[in-house]
Amino acid sequence: MSGYKIGYGKPPKGSRFRAGNNANPKGRPKRKPLAPAKIMQDFQGQLSRYTESGRTKTARRQDLMIKKVVNDAVKGDLKSAEMLLTLWQHLIKYGDAGTRTFRIRNWLPDRPGQTAEQKTQGSAIDGAADPPEWWRKADDDSEQDGS
Repeated sequence: MSGYKIGYGKPPKGSRFRAGNNANPKGRPKRKPLAPAKIMQDFQGQLSRYTESGRTKTARRQDLMIKKVVNDAVKGDLKSAEMLLTLWQHLIKYGDAGTRTFRIRNWLPDRPGQTAEQKTQGSAIDGAADPPEWWRKADDDSEQDGS
């Protein structure tokens, strides 16, 4: 045998890839970077421990940040008061970030005295889709056998 040592990064010559064979030509795909807003949202949503009145409590970091701004504003910090009022104005104008309202008009016809269940049944009958081809073929075969 030759003086070739087998070990980490040095596989036996018989088990190596053949010349010209690249098993993974593209390599590992790069990870898509996270959006900064998502990073902040994840960070603020994590739980943190804090001490209040001699007791250890747990709360979300976002709640603790708002609590800190409110406490500083009450103590007379003008920048904290301005930030709190700006946040309050934004919430009044745009509402909660996680809440969205959709208004759907003319979705289903309204008839006097019609219940929601009747609307659902009517839309199911009106919008009945044709069965897929593979299902039709199975039905056709069974009909031909019974004839």
